[in-house]
Amino acid sequence: MTSTGLKTRLQRLDGFLEQDPNNQSLLLDAFETARQLRDWPHAARYAALAMSQWPDPLWKLRAGEVALAQLNWDEAEKWLEAVRHDLLAGDEIRCAAEHQLAEVMLHTGKPDAGIELISDRFEGDGAASSAPAAQVLWLRLLHRVGRLQDVVDYAQRWETAGLLSSLAAGVASLAALDLDRSDLADRLAEASLQAGHRSFEALIARASVCLGRADAAAASTLLSEALQLNAHDGRSWAMFAFAGLLEQQFDQAIVRFETALAYMPDHVGTWHGLGWALIQQSNLARAKEVFEHALEMDRNFAESHGGLAVVLALAGDVTGATSAMETARRLDRTSVAARYAQAVLTGDHKDTQRLRQLAARALTGRGVVGEQAAQRMLQ
Repeated sequence: MTSTGLKTRLQRLDGFLEQDPNNQSLLLDAFETARQLRDWPHAARYAALAMSQWPDPLWKLRAGEVALAQLNWDEAEKWLEAVRHDLLAGDEIRCAAEHQLAEVMLHTGKPDAGIELISDRFEGDGAASSAPAAQVLWLRLLHRVGRLQDVVDYAQRWETAGLLSSLAAGVASLAALDLDRSDLADRLAEASLQAGHRSFEALIARASVCLGRADAAAASTLLSEALQLNAHDGRSWAMFAFAGLLEQQFDQAIVRFETALAYMPDHVGTWHGLGWALIQQSNLARAKEVFEHALEMDRNFAESHGGLAVVLALAGDVTGATSAMETARRLDRTSVAARYAQAVLTGDHKDTQRLRQLAARALTGRGVVGEQAAQRMLQ
């Protein structure tokens, strides 16, 4: 039935319920119609009306589902816990409640509790492992607690058995990426996206692969879509910033780096990215502030000292640049930024090809882009 048809049906059911509010069949029909429309306020009203008359576990489960859909975590947890402890709830209803409760745990910063709730369903090859929604939830919980290898292991096990859902493949692609298995990440993400599942994880994994290949246009398109799903993800904004550098859109890149830092202010690599973007614009005063801030966060990071050395060298402060460069080399004899600063001090910066190579290696060291992409950022 079309959306218009469902709305017409819901209006008709509303009229019937005004005449017969105690008719559970009508209430259930109205609830299901509202759920199909994703009209959660109406669905919540029907659930509340039913609960006032028949507080059975199934209506508690429906009330929890509506609260979950409205991102009302406390309300959802209340109803779902009530189902779990309802002696009249059968195994199927209790299982559904635990699944939804694990979703609440995922979104409220308690993934360990979510794992504990549903872990028994993922021992061996239980039925839950073939359900796409269960796969996705389980992999996201594991990823959230940092069990990246477990995410990849489960995905590959299901894939071998022909059970891996395309949506779960997208979730697993991000864990593969975080394990530096870019080929696997690319394959899983592409399979998910080709199947029409535009999950946040698949978009980010694929965008990262595109950045590594210096395909800024594709990366930017994917990241724009990902940020529509989660506009508060600092990692996505940082990648978007590097895509801007690759396209030599320095003003946009700086804004994106600043947005990324608003969400993850303790990520040194993003501060470095901002510093290098400012260097590209010859905004040395601000770039100096950025690298000094990075040093305040961690004075034992060679590339922060090296980045500061580059800024000071470009500004003509030979003494300051030399001191910062030597500190960087004491911490890491292979410091790329220190080599960059040395190139500036010795006049080798006139060799633009060498300068780009040094800067590319510095950017690559931030762990966000590949060297090919980094070199193109500096062309």
